[in-house]
Amino acid sequence: MKKTVEVHVGYLDTEESHALKARVYDLNELAVKQALYGIIQIFTMKAKLSIPIFEEVLDDAGKYSKAK
Repeated sequence: MKKTVEVHVGYLDTEESHALKARVYDLNELAVKQALYGIIQIFTMKAKLSIPIFEEVLDDAGKYSKAK
């Protein structure tokens, strides 16, 4: 039996928006490129990008740039 998980996708409130913008602003150039690459990869598989997935992409991009 296939298990499905329902994900609520909604709009960002003002605080969430400011927090995500600050996280993006703090990324270096390499991390921003990595984040965009990750977002494009997600859009090749899905038509929507949820907020938790976007946050995970930002985390991964930051870790990637620090590892280089």
